[in-house]
Amino acid sequence: MSTSILAEVNNEMAMVEVGARVVCRNEHGTVRFKGQVLQTKGLWLGVEWDNPERGLHDGSHEGKQYFKCTHPTGGSFVRLNKVNFGINFLLALEEQYSSNVQLDNDSLPVWKGHKKPVILVGMEKVLQKQSQFEKLLRVSFPEHYVSSADPEGEIRATCPNIKELCLTKQLLSTWDDVAKITIELSHLHHLNLSENRLRVPDNPSVLANAFSNLRLLILNKCAISWPQILQCASMWPVLEELNIHCNGISTLSRPEGVLLTLKRLMLEDNNLTSNDDLLHLSHLPCLEVLNLDNNRLTDIMFPDVVAGQKTSMFKQLKQLIISNNLISNWKSVDELEKLPCLTELKITFNPVIEKEQDSGTAQQMVVARVGGLQTLNFMPVSKKERSQAEWVYVRRFGVEWQKAGGREEKGPSEEFLQLHPRYQQLIEKFGAPEESELQPSTHIMKVDLLPLNILCPDHPKRKPIKKTFPSAMSLHKVKSFLAHLLKIKGCELNLSYMTQEGSREYHMPNDVNPLHFYAIAPGDSLLVRW
Repeated sequence: MSTSILAEVNNEMAMVEVGARVVCRNEHGTVRFKGQVLQTKGLWLGVEWDNPERGLHDGSHEGKQYFKCTHPTGGSFVRLNKVNFGINFLLALEEQYSSNVQLDNDSLPVWKGHKKPVILVGMEKVLQKQSQFEKLLRVSFPEHYVSSADPEGEIRATCPNIKELCLTKQLLSTWDDVAKITIELSHLHHLNLSENRLRVPDNPSVLANAFSNLRLLILNKCAISWPQILQCASMWPVLEELNIHCNGISTLSRPEGVLLTLKRLMLEDNNLTSNDDLLHLSHLPCLEVLNLDNNRLTDIMFPDVVAGQKTSMFKQLKQLIISNNLISNWKSVDELEKLPCLTELKITFNPVIEKEQDSGTAQQMVVARVGGLQTLNFMPVSKKERSQAEWVYVRRFGVEWQKAGGREEKGPSEEFLQLHPRYQQLIEKFGAPEESELQPSTHIMKVDLLPLNILCPDHPKRKPIKKTFPSAMSLHKVKSFLAHLLKIKGCELNLSYMTQEGSREYHMPNDVNPLHFYAIAPGDSLLVRW
């Protein structure tokens, strides 16, 4: 290598900062070392890759440790000319929104990337809009590798009206770099920084002006810890939604004086296990939506109050997503009744749900145990469905209630009420079940065949018919069978049923559910209307 080339390489290497972000063959990494490596020629960069499978070692060579990696195979040594250090913001903007398209002499847009120019008919308005950067409201840079801002004032002069900015998987290395861009965008309220690795600034609060209007921040797959989030939070004075899924977060601590305006917190795909972590989040005063999907929570408890009372925690929480966790007991579901504002819940794929015979029965159990739910698993809960679920619940555990002293003056035992804290409230709503309505908790689901009386109350001349149905038969199939049996064509059937003593009529609103979903028992009457 000539002296001049060697000097140029040395100068370029001197400009590289440890901590800089690089990309090589579509793999992102962080420079952890620069310099010579023993028993090799020339200068090297030591890179820790975001994807540890890309690396070869832990930052050591021939027994000497040059840099440290989080993962034992996360590091590599690479030459300077093999990596991309990225470009500035405005160059990426130019490449993304106006590259390769130019106007010809007749003011028609022409694609210049072919041997023969191709006129793009109908693209005039698109080109005009994209070339006028000051009108851009939403900006994204896929695979442009933004690593730095531009000289002060240039971004503001070029594209001042950006409201939503996506900087996913760029080469920004510090929050200071991000702030130099966002301070120029006074209208910015949505910012996506997913799949970046950003060093926490020494004094985050001094950067608050750069995020003064930010309402939504997305930090998915950033390898950021909860303490780092709290440390940075003073930068986001009016933040309303924070997305931090897939960051490997395993513990939480109480936010002190930060995130006071946060309404939506998305923590899915992390490693949270403890109820204590959940309770720390209850100190977020404005929190309305909490997403804990795909964590490892095993139980939920609000110990400040007993069953039947509302907790002082999560005073504003309306929507809770706890699907794909390890909740295995109904006690945790009962605890949700303590939340004062909870109306929406998603709880699928937990052991407590999966062990029920079918999703319909599990849904009834949740609706009956949490009285304020209006939406369950993203499906609305109608008044009829709630009434049905609660009555099925009363019948299902009626024998246990009676054995626990439910008909006695003092009421059921404390042990029963611990297992079913809403049961007495439902008794007050529906009245105590009759003896004929009581069913053991295994109830109708284990009955393979249901002998039922078919009645047509609006057509008294039709005689009752006795038929036997599989308990797992869906209402849709039951209706098809009855339409054929009763020779009814072109009419939509409405089904309900009455217990054997005929004291109550219960609607059956959802055709997807099987018969046993409604706790209909052998000998009950199926009422058919059209």
